[in-house]
Amino acid sequence: MVVSAWKDEVGVLKEKVRKMLTTPPPGEDNILEKLSLIDAVLRLGIGYHFQKEIEDALLQIHQMDEYHGGEDISTIALGFRLLRQRGYNVSSGGATGSVGQWNVGTRGNKEQHLSQISRFSTAQDDRRADMSNNLVIQSDKLDKPGDTTRIGPVCIGDGPNVAGTTRGSVDLPQDWVMETRGLLNLYEASYLSVHGEEILDDALEFTKKHLKCFLVNDDLPTPVGEQVNRALQRPVERNVEKFEQLKYISIYEKLDAHNEVVLKLAKLDFNIVQSMYQQEMRSLTEWWVDLDFATKVPPFFRDRLIDCFFWALGTFPEPELSMSRIIISKFGQCFSVIDDMYDVYGRIDELELFTEAIERWDGSIEHLPDYMKVVFHLLMELLKQLEEETTKEGRPYCIQYVKEAVKRQIRAYITEARWFNQGYVPKFEEHRAVTGVSTCLYMLAYQTVSMMPEATKEVYDWLVADPKILVASADHARLWDDIASHEFEQKRGSVASTVECYMKEYGVSKEEAHDVIKKLIKDDWKYMNKGFMKEVDIPKKILRIFLGYARVMDVLYGDFFDGYNYADTTTKEMMEALLVNPIPV
Repeated sequence: MVVSAWKDEVGVLKEKVRKMLTTPPPGEDNILEKLSLIDAVLRLGIGYHFQKEIEDALLQIHQMDEYHGGEDISTIALGFRLLRQRGYNVSSGGATGSVGQWNVGTRGNKEQHLSQISRFSTAQDDRRADMSNNLVIQSDKLDKPGDTTRIGPVCIGDGPNVAGTTRGSVDLPQDWVMETRGLLNLYEASYLSVHGEEILDDALEFTKKHLKCFLVNDDLPTPVGEQVNRALQRPVERNVEKFEQLKYISIYEKLDAHNEVVLKLAKLDFNIVQSMYQQEMRSLTEWWVDLDFATKVPPFFRDRLIDCFFWALGTFPEPELSMSRIIISKFGQCFSVIDDMYDVYGRIDELELFTEAIERWDGSIEHLPDYMKVVFHLLMELLKQLEEETTKEGRPYCIQYVKEAVKRQIRAYITEARWFNQGYVPKFEEHRAVTGVSTCLYMLAYQTVSMMPEATKEVYDWLVADPKILVASADHARLWDDIASHEFEQKRGSVASTVECYMKEYGVSKEEAHDVIKKLIKDDWKYMNKGFMKEVDIPKKILRIFLGYARVMDVLYGDFFDGYNYADTTTKEMMEALLVNPIPV
């Protein structure tokens, strides 16, 4: 009854928000207001209700040839981030402080762009600079020795602090909070960089340094300080959508400029969708209990159903993809068992037989051990269920693509098993190519896409060619997984990770290998950002899947902690926040 009443109220609130998004249309006189509304709607997790309205508004902004952001870095950076989030190939010159031209192909001299961003450099000898001079361009490099520009408080005085800063304080200009929001918007925008955009890399390092400084000095009012703190912990582009929604609701309601209608809609929508997730989780639990799988296989296999549901929920949280989450969670649990089988517990001769059975695909499994027969039957049953669903929806061709992806997955598993059995430590790039596939992301991509109306044959042909956005997403998963869990995996007897392979090939320490791999992770994000803009013929809904995978990995492993193998202490808390506790309305 409560959910039913909520749904009635949501219908009314949606129409009010829709009117806000469309009336009046974006113009130079209301550009920041419109961008801020769109940003709030997206970060509060209700953007899926207003896809057309948001697309129309951003398209109008993108086409505003005469629009100039002037000195308003907040407007420029926010507009840049929102446009790139939707796949527009806008120039980074505008984001870092140029005139804010949104058109595709805008180019600018790098030194000019550096001089634009340098308006945010600090000057330890110019504390009394007037606010009107804070954003004046006076140098062409960030933090150049002797630089005479500044913005807001400088970290000076009492000794070392975070990120190499030192504690101190200065008098704040009255409208300093607005300038902090400009820095924060630039910080968030910099995570959408692609290769060749060193200006955004510079912006990231600069804004991160100074935002940390402001927190150390405790110079910001509570809601703004909380927003800065949480952004530094997890920027919006690296956060799972539902976590961002939860985080931002708690911040947004404290902001003076928050919109009560938007806030109420976000809270009600979260609770309604949460009730749907609860039903999905109950359905999965009943399936797993009825399957009685645990009594049919050795006890050392991991039960990861909740964690697999977290993956699915984090990647595609939209209510209309409920069946996709259920089926993908089942596949995830099945392949968690298969992964354990190939990684640790299966004998090499048995694994060769299981691989042959998958390659033949004819059901001849009499020669397999009993527990492998159980696993094989589970996989076949899930593929049958997927085939029935996709055929019913008019996409019977999907299942053949998925089966080939499953075979590819198994081939990667057996390659790793042979390496381990032979005591072979591959070269770093050889290992990276094979184990990128064994992350399951290639296979899960085929399965996830199959459940979407946008899954045409053309989309699958594109997937078969291994587009860079898919390769980078899988590589990102492999590298994070290996940094966070390679010691755990070595203890339980797994093949050498990318960390060990790099250490052996190049004769470096673990820490040095980590540094190299973290750089590759950053590169993968740049490839994904580029792919999201480049693949204009592929529906954005499909491209977002790969970004969703990467965000889940960043949340699970981004603090160098293995949130999958140690799920009791991390994933459990996350799932409770999403599935158990409704938001007070």
